[in-house]
Amino acid sequence: LAKSLRLHGADVFVFYLPRDRGPAVEQLVMSRFGRFEGRFVPQAAGDLSARLHAALAHLHGLGYERQFVLGTDSPTLPLEIIQRGVDSLSDHDAVLGPSWNGAYYLIGLTQPDARIFADVAWGSGMELSRTFANLTGLGRKVAMLPRWQDVDSPDDLPFLEGQVRTADYQRLKSILMEPKGA
Repeated sequence: LAKSLRLHGADVFVFYLPRDRGPAVEQLVMSRFGRFEGRFVPQAAGDLSARLHAALAHLHGLGYERQFVLGTDSPTLPLEIIQRGVDSLSDHDAVLGPSWNGAYYLIGLTQPDARIFADVAWGSGMELSRTFANLTGLGRKVAMLPRWQDVDSPDDLPFLEGQVRTADYQRLKSILMEPKGA
């Protein structure tokens, strides 16, 4: 989020879940940054495909010609790569930032379409290839950013050690080590 606030030519929206946690999310962001000129929007209901499409369509509906969603699970992603993603939408219809696990850490579009996310099996390692196939099947010109590490499980933690603040690393480690459903 901190890097997103330094992007050129981009407004920042925080789409959050659970939907009833808006005040808590706003308080957390404000306590971390002191001042935040972005907007907070609850995520739509549904699976990740539905939520991504709804977020992108929401931004398009507000009049944004370029819509961009950046995941929160790549905390070491350099600002330069994020900015390159934003800028690439000036001469591409879409941009994807691939992660090492077969998914992607960001998607940017000039025109949202629910078909972009059709048949994407989240958590399968095939998210990037399916989304890319959907985009090109719709005739979209797609830019690809450099591959980057995302953090989805305890197995991904060694990548972060020494690259983020110790307190952030310890907090993330405790979250990832919690039993599922806790």
